[in-house]
Amino acid sequence: MALFLASPILLFVPKTRAGLKQKLGFIDQSLRKALSNCKKGIWIHAVSVGEFNGVFPLLRAIKEKYPDSPLVISTTTKAGQLLAKQRAGHMAQVIYFPFDLTWSVNRFLSLVEPSLVIIFETELWPNFINSCWQKNIPVAILNARMSPRSFKRYKFTKWFFGPVLKKLALIGAQTNKEAEHYKAVAGNDLPIQVFGNLKYDWPALLNNAAISDLKAQLGIKSDELVLIGGSTHPDEEKIILDTYKKFLASPLIRKDKNLKVIIAPRHPERFETVAKIIENAGYRARRYSHGEKFVEQNDIYLLDTIGQLANFYSLASLAFVGGSIAKVGGHNLLEPYLYAVPVVCGPHLFKTKETATILDSDKALFIAADAQTVEDRLLELIQDRDLREKMGNIGQLWLNNNRGAVSKSLAEIGILLQRNKLDGALTNKPNKVEMTL
Repeated sequence: MALFLASPILLFVPKTRAGLKQKLGFIDQSLRKALSNCKKGIWIHAVSVGEFNGVFPLLRAIKEKYPDSPLVISTTTKAGQLLAKQRAGHMAQVIYFPFDLTWSVNRFLSLVEPSLVIIFETELWPNFINSCWQKNIPVAILNARMSPRSFKRYKFTKWFFGPVLKKLALIGAQTNKEAEHYKAVAGNDLPIQVFGNLKYDWPALLNNAAISDLKAQLGIKSDELVLIGGSTHPDEEKIILDTYKKFLASPLIRKDKNLKVIIAPRHPERFETVAKIIENAGYRARRYSHGEKFVEQNDIYLLDTIGQLANFYSLASLAFVGGSIAKVGGHNLLEPYLYAVPVVCGPHLFKTKETATILDSDKALFIAADAQTVEDRLLELIQDRDLREKMGNIGQLWLNNNRGAVSKSLAEIGILLQRNKLDGALTNKPNKVEMTL
């Protein structure tokens, strides 16, 4: 019934139409053949761009430890699909995650027959989890979180979701508080451990030589400041553009400084819209997809691609992380600190509340109450080099001190794989009657 009611949206909205046939369980011959070569491998699910970026350090560690094990990566969104193919297509088969309908789920499971399924963060699909349970396929939820809002919903329906959670082989929670939320829904006998946040284990991807090459590619001089607006949503690009306008208009702020501005929208479908926003504000949009670079002071660089933002933070002197003025819940606050880049964000941080609270209390992060305050804080950081360095270094140190979730998760993955291997051997062992016959 839900599928029938949602069908007009699924059919006619481009964003939701992506991968529709696959999600319904219609698998073409080439994909069927590719998946049949992935039998007994590890299936990793990450909904979209943020989740894939979060699970990527673990994905690389799994491939390094189990190089001969086939990997299947599923996403739900088109953007996540593109990023997964771009960054991991050489080491995994990338697919869309099926709708939580029995026939769709079972078609994929019968082809892949995974030894283990890893679901990243918050995806609880009852039919999928139940089908895996019936087929003795262990399912692990890693980087598990349950926000206060989600906790209220799950607790209200714990009669339904409690039994689902009990069919999981492992829950690797980010924090003790998250673990308590899960136990409150399903009981204290859950197979749950606290591993920390996998996103803390991101390596700094670019060395100094690569950063210098990227600056040269974009036409950024070594002594120029760079402001990045990362993962922006509607109305957040205007904040960055207004900040730049105030910078240009104020001799006191500018002094001998030169500032470059880079904007990276969160969703690919907004790239053209943001290019027009930049042009309508009186600037020239220089675009990554066109191979362009900064030429004039009036240029704003549009990072109109996915999967490159983490690299581009290496260029930044300061950053605004989006989804925080728009009421989205905030995006990855940690990526800029890989390169000791201080961050300003808005107040809407329910998706990353704990991290934001810690960084704010350590004075590594500015949480602004509104758009105007974001601009004020950005201009403050532009003027104060010592403050930029202090905030960035504190955030980077905290990030480095809180790594380790990948190694903890990897150890438990090894236990699950070994247990499943032993269970499979016992299941397939002939009984005495068969041996006699």
